[in-house]
Amino acid sequence: MIRHKPLWITLIAELCIGGLVIGVKLRTKMIDKKKQVALQSTIKKSTPELIYAFMHKNYGLDRAEYEERKGVWRGKKLPAEYDIASISSSYICAQTISQKTQHIFLAVCTNFSKILKEKPALVDFYILENNNNELAVRAESPNNPSGLTHQQVGEIKILTLGEDFYGFSLTKSYALKGYERTVTRVFIPNPENTSLIKTLDIQTIASNKQAGQCDSGKKDYKAEWCTDISRVIIPNSSIENSPHYPITIIQKGVLKGESRNYEYSLNFDENSGRYKLPNNLA
Repeated sequence: MIRHKPLWITLIAELCIGGLVIGVKLRTKMIDKKKQVALQSTIKKSTPELIYAFMHKNYGLDRAEYEERKGVWRGKKLPAEYDIASISSSYICAQTISQKTQHIFLAVCTNFSKILKEKPALVDFYILENNNNELAVRAESPNNPSGLTHQQVGEIKILTLGEDFYGFSLTKSYALKGYERTVTRVFIPNPENTSLIKTLDIQTIASNKQAGQCDSGKKDYKAEWCTDISRVIIPNSSIENSPHYPITIIQKGVLKGESRNYEYSLNFDENSGRYKLPNNLA
């Protein structure tokens, strides 16, 4: 005589077996996921990938992917006085990597399509380091005004100021009382690489030429009315293995009608962390 198990026993047995199968599958998936995460953490990202992720995190809020691929980001957090600005666009305007420390020097420029009250374009300076496959800010100087208007960013460079020593150069232009003026500021890391300090602040253009004051063909022309000075900053890398290069400043033009063609050499003062300007350049 064949005895059949009660139906409820069969159902319980099937449920138990099914639960075991599901449990094994879930456990397998969790193990696979952990392996994937562990594998991803061991894969080192390239420098462009790290920079892209940094830009997306800090400038990439609420924007289309195609714009990011073009190197344009929107969504920078602005200073309070810029809240009325509309449609800001940010982009990388200069970058380099320190050969010794592998720190990334990054300049991000931001301009505006429309602003109700006149404000200049902005530039953010960063020194970044790789921290567990993600860029961390080691030093920064955000929201530096640059350029003539909110739409135009001034000239931004990264200067090699020593064997493995770098600085950010920002050029800002403006017009004042008939003069075209350009100021160049250089920012460098402090000795601990934990902040950025302004090491040089110099007027690189002063000219009233556009106002007609240097037009000798005018009937009432006076030479002393004319000022048209330009200065070029050149790090002097001729001294090999030097931690800090001197800076050469080449000046050309006239000041109140008198020739002012000179060349200056500025040495780096390690105590103050600055290049000292001679009195006639200050």
